[in-house]
Amino acid sequence: MKTVLVTGGAGYIGSHACKALKAAGYRPVTFDNLVTGWKDAVKFGPFGQGDLQDRARLDEVFAKHKPVAGCILLHSVRSAKP
Repeated sequence: MKTVLVTGGAGYIGSHACKALKAAGYRPVTFDNLVTGWKDAVKFGPFGQGDLQDRARLDEVFAKHKPVAGCILLHSVRSAKP
């Protein structure tokens, strides 16, 4: 099974992307810092908690899960100020 890393996979859109990837025969690996996402939304593959600015943590997730099919970047930053 081919593995895809999904950043922001614990958010609304990311979790639906993971669901679609799983249905299509992929193994989605969620990477999320849970600032705006929810751990309960991670249902379709493994989870690695971390921030994209933490290169060492990202390297750990890549080494463990080896996402060879690609990466989908759905992470975002939400601001309370208009």
